[in-house]
Amino acid sequence: MTEIESVYDLWRTYYGNTRMTRAPGRGFDWNYDSNEDALSFAVSSRRSLPARRRIFLTPSEDLDGVSLVQVLRSRRSVRRFSKAAVSFEKLSSLLYFSAGQTGSARLFGGREAVLTANPSAGGLASTSVWVVPVRVDGLSNMALHVPEENCIALSRDTEFVRDAMSCLQQLESSNAAIAIILTADLGKVIRKYGVRGSRYALLDAGHLAQNILLVAGAVGLTGFSSCGFFDVEVDKLVGIDGLSEVSVYVIYLGVKEECDGDNCTPY
Repeated sequence: MTEIESVYDLWRTYYGNTRMTRAPGRGFDWNYDSNEDALSFAVSSRRSLPARRRIFLTPSEDLDGVSLVQVLRSRRSVRRFSKAAVSFEKLSSLLYFSAGQTGSARLFGGREAVLTANPSAGGLASTSVWVVPVRVDGLSNMALHVPEENCIALSRDTEFVRDAMSCLQQLESSNAAIAIILTADLGKVIRKYGVRGSRYALLDAGHLAQNILLVAGAVGLTGFSSCGFFDVEVDKLVGIDGLSEVSVYVIYLGVKEECDGDNCTPY
């Protein structure tokens, strides 16, 4: 079997085991948690962040007049950035408008579910957003976005840039000011949707990545997304186990470099 045939064989196995089947007389074959049980589990299993310093976000109020049509028309993937730093206000706007809390819903039992700007399967919020600030004014620690508190929780502060450069190969070559790491909590979605939930977790990350790239354009930044990273090393960088929660996507952002040539050609 050739290497490409092995890849197709893996794909057929994955696709075959995550297809939806029709249960006799019931339609969708859901044999897992109910909506309420799954949501209650997701709320009760929010990541514990003891003793981490929080910084509240300060999103700009000047984006109300930004045209969505213009943002969509001007969206391009750019892989080279200038050495300019990004303001904390722009980072705040990026996080708030792409993944921030926009409402809440009361669940049975009195628990409150957070409603955010990004869609997620079953409202389970399977995607977490980790910020690696290479050049962000006033921020030197890696941080986790906490939408229900409208803040970021600071994480590592020792040699994280060197570690990030090592496992995020495109961070240094692109000269990005920010790397956003998206991780997927498979436990939340599999609990409700079974193994098919792994598909939904990847789609959730894709929805959020698109939000981030569009909001980046609205605040004057540009960027590109990539799956080119060393999974085990990135998992270790953000402190997840690589099994129940995994790194799935990275978005690189910055101020566009003004230059000519193929390296600066957007697409």
